[in-house]
Amino acid sequence: MKKILLGMLVLGAMASCKKDKKTNCASTVEGIAGNYKITKVEGDYPNPLPDQDLTDTRLSTCEKTGTYALKSDKTFTYSESGTGCTDVAAGTWDVVADKITINSTSGFGGVTDFTSTPITSFDCTTFVVTEDQGSGFSLKYFFTKQ
Repeated sequence: MKKILLGMLVLGAMASCKKDKKTNCASTVEGIAGNYKITKVEGDYPNPLPDQDLTDTRLSTCEKTGTYALKSDKTFTYSESGTGCTDVAAGTWDVVADKITINSTSGFGGVTDFTSTPITSFDCTTFVVTEDQGSGFSLKYFFTKQ
């Protein structure tokens, strides 16, 4: 009886174990491709000045609803979903050596273009693009997966 119980316990323990699914959090086209919104814009000031949330001053109400569909074929579309928000755009994007380029080729509006801008963090949900503005000041754009 003890052997049967021990066998069932071992079998149950083995059956309950599952392998962790590997997630690609690399700053690559494959790792980043997906739908994103810019959820925060932060001013990164030189010390001793504190960083500052600039989302409300840098993004319009419509831009806050804008979704970037970054596709694995290196094309993207942008569209806004708020009331009265109608901007759309399309273009190309790429990641090379942890730097992103987003280049709109059609449409206007809320699209923010980036050229070889460093991706300073990526956790599989949010990637942060840091754009140097000169004099030690930079803007951090937080793209959050939808």
